[in-house]
Amino acid sequence: MASAESDLVRCYDNGRALHANIGLKRTQKMCGNMIAGSKSVKRQASPPEGSRDRPIVIDDDMDSPKQTASTQGPINEKRRIIKRAPKMRGSLQTISEPLDDLGRLRELVRSSENIVVISGADISVSAGFPTFEDMRKSKQTSLDRSLYSSSDEMTSFHSTVRDMCERLHSDSTEPSPFHKVMDELARTRPHFRHYTQNIDCVERLLPDLNAKTIHLHGRVDQARCGICNWVCEYKPHLFQGSDSLYCQRCLQRSQARILKGKRSLKIGRLRPNVLLYGEPHPDDKEILETAKHDLRICPELVLIVGTKLAIPGARSIAADFCDAARSVGGARFWISKEEPMWSVKSLCDYVLIGDCDKVIPLDI
Repeated sequence: MASAESDLVRCYDNGRALHANIGLKRTQKMCGNMIAGSKSVKRQASPPEGSRDRPIVIDDDMDSPKQTASTQGPINEKRRIIKRAPKMRGSLQTISEPLDDLGRLRELVRSSENIVVISGADISVSAGFPTFEDMRKSKQTSLDRSLYSSSDEMTSFHSTVRDMCERLHSDSTEPSPFHKVMDELARTRPHFRHYTQNIDCVERLLPDLNAKTIHLHGRVDQARCGICNWVCEYKPHLFQGSDSLYCQRCLQRSQARILKGKRSLKIGRLRPNVLLYGEPHPDDKEILETAKHDLRICPELVLIVGTKLAIPGARSIAADFCDAARSVGGARFWISKEEPMWSVKSLCDYVLIGDCDKVIPLDI
């Protein structure tokens, strides 16, 4: 791909879809080095009509090696494997031990002014919120878009979201220690951003962090119309059983047309503003604009915390920020209770296995 402008990339999951129009190529002025898009055999996205650019090829299942002017052209499988597994500066270590990598992380957190955090469900466990993995294992709550075709599944889903929202507003709910660390970073660092896959909205309890948080998969404190995308406050007592409310905005628009002698409009229903597997993200444009802005700045430190990065959309965003950090000599940390997948491990300089709440002290 010859152009240094942003490529249009779509990241798909076996269900959840997040459109990612993120600058995989950044000019030397922006990040120091050109970051070229990776080649894949998985899927092909056509360029805009009339463009002379070659089609963009996207691989969601692995992070393919980046090509430069000296490596363009066919890459055999043996060579690919070698390039996909660069040696990490750190090592696979547990957080409970007094290790050099942990000290390095704390030193970088204290000294870095431009930090990006990509988080998952494990950061909210100590605050009392379930993970999506827990909900899937319980077999009581479906997270697939097809749940709205079954009254039983709708009832179960509404019950789960209602419980999470009520916990969020409970006086006994406290943010996790890691949330408090991020809130301090959001307050004191000139450039801090938190991209979260969580829907629990714990960030609402911490105003500085809330202002710097981007929700990749929706949020339980909002309801959204399925037709006009109107967003309003989620009120748990209004979502009982499989019932859902009609959208007031759709009703007003339809009534206004009827008064003018025009045909009525279809009235949408409100539902929790939570992204289900198989759905496109309704706020993808806003998310991508924010991501492009943050990529131009290029983070000094990227923290991937409490997530497996199993969702391709989130994995793609993490890869882009890791590439941007690498281009300016920044550091990239994986912090989770589980080892990263092979395709993700190559993104990071350091891998720390353990509880994220014990990683960084509050007195940063």
